[in-house]
Formats: sequence, C-alpha cells, structure tokens
Amino acid sequence: MMYMLIYILTKYLPWHNGAFNIRQHKPEIARLKLTSLTNEVCIGEAKVLVDLLQSFYNMKYKDEPDYQYIIYTFEKILLELDVAPSPNNYDWILNYPNGNQERLLNLSNG
Repeated sequence: MMYMLIYILTKYLPWHNGAFNIRQHKPEIARLKLTSLTNEVCIGEAKVLVDLLQSFYNMKYKDEPDYQYIIYTFEKILLELDVAPSPNNYDWILNYPNGNQERLLNLSNG
C-alpha cells in the first residue's frame, strides 16, 4: 500500500515503466524493489514519506508494524499541510445527505 500511496503522489516508482511486461521483467522489478533507496523511491511530494518507508524497509518479515508511529507520522504530515487530523473529517461523512451526519459519525466511532 505504501508504494501505491507514493505512486499516487508522484506518478513514479523506479521499477514502474510502461514498457515493462510485468511477467517478463518480474525478477528485474523484484531486484529494483530490494535495492532501491528510500530517497530514490520517495521523490517530489512523497519526500515526506521517506522516514516511514525506511521504517518498513528495516522490518523483518515477522515484525509487527509500529502502528502508533505510522499514525503519528501521518498526523504529523497532515499538520505540516495545515490539515487537522480527525477521524471524522471524511467527505462521505461531511457531505452525507439528508442531515444524517450525526448517525454516520456514531457508526464510524464504534
């Protein structure tokens, strides 16, 4: 999912080349994923994700992600963009028809 987010922000990944046939170049793509540095992957708008991606690169297969760190990092990015992090700040809640925002907020908060 991290690579998808980076691609959405940049329209670029080192191993993404429209000319590649994924089946034919699978070993090359795998090699690029294993050897690419975070600052080669996180360019442009995605530079804010370098530390988070590096933390993922440092994980072993059986490691459990540090979810608090992930949440903290995304909240920090939002604050740097002057966007207040809120679990209720979603378009589908804020623009919910017929004034039923309160009902939807109660459902989303468990």
